[in-house]
Amino acid sequence: MKGAGECLIDLADYCYRRLMFLCQPDLSQKIADSVNEGRQIDIKATSSIDHSKALFNQRLEVDFGVAMSAISLVRSMSESADELPLGVMSRLMDENDVLMSLVPLLESAPWKRRNKDGKFEKFSDGRWHVVEGDDVLRLSKPEAQVWLCLYHLMLSPACQQRYDWDDFKKNNALRARKFMTEVLMDQLPVLSDLARFLDQLSLSAPPQASKGALLISQVPELWESIMSGTDWKSARRDTRNNIANASKEDRMEEMKKCVLLLAS
Repeated sequence: MKGAGECLIDLADYCYRRLMFLCQPDLSQKIADSVNEGRQIDIKATSSIDHSKALFNQRLEVDFGVAMSAISLVRSMSESADELPLGVMSRLMDENDVLMSLVPLLESAPWKRRNKDGKFEKFSDGRWHVVEGDDVLRLSKPEAQVWLCLYHLMLSPACQQRYDWDDFKKNNALRARKFMTEVLMDQLPVLSDLARFLDQLSLSAPPQASKGALLISQVPELWESIMSGTDWKSARRDTRNNIANASKEDRMEEMKKCVLLLAS
């Protein structure tokens, strides 16, 4: 993380957008339903509408897997908070306020769902696994990563000095306390310190951030280079013309290629 330097600003922004995607209500169940529906489509014998729907379902599944991977990146950045450039810390703690998105993520719990057979599943290592018995209570990797993010963002000295608490942020953070059961503590003993911090937070005023020098927000260089280096209006116009002038056979062939690519 330290060697990436200011490029981490782009990464922090990207991960934040992925976390917002995961906070959608019932996201994992919606994906399960759409993917099951998409797998019933016969690529060789269906209409262009079915191909478009299958392509959308596959994209949704890919986006979900990428977003789940972003959780581990946020955990790595929060774990290295003491070594991150000030611009990256400002992105995480001030402008994006990643901490505010993590508690809703615990509540929506996109890493678990029930499949079409009614069995309980959890997402880990890039795929869904059926879990039964005591494994239902066992932490999945994404869930553990979220808890470690909360631990570092609330307790690391670099984050505590920077985070500007108010009553709304305090109440949001306290919503995580109801999930901190003995079963969770047994699996992640380090969270006992976080539980103690939240208990103290509930009884006192929010801690105040250190008043430092004014820090001007940095521009995400990679994002700006992509957006400023392309005439998007011309690209949109050319794409629209190509689609409008394409024959039905051409559109069918392109959709088949996309569906096969995402299905592989």
